[in-house]
Amino acid sequence: MNTPDWVAPAFLDALPPDVRLQMLRLYRDGLRDQAGRLEPVLESVGALQAAASIAHKIAGSAGMMQDQALAQAARQLEDRLREGAPEAHGQVQDLLELVRRTLGAIERAIG
Repeated sequence: MNTPDWVAPAFLDALPPDVRLQMLRLYRDGLRDQAGRLEPVLESVGALQAAASIAHKIAGSAGMMQDQALAQAARQLEDRLREGAPEAHGQVQDLLELVRRTLGAIERAIG
């Protein structure tokens, strides 16, 4: 997946530093939690619907933080999973790689 790394949206600059830091930490922690749930769920019964739900949550978090690349990738994966598309399992790994890159960018923004 060849997408640019996430850059903190400009609206965060208008917030007090403690609120900005809190929002970044919430985004980071939420992504870590959802990514940690996504891979193992693929091995379980009902995996596609559970994974689609997690992808939906990642897309929502990313959209809130104006992370268009991650939001789009998560929405596309959610759609493929709900359709039962065979390529969805490979797309999970692509999404997880993008999440890892985003988490790195968040850590750099936090400092």
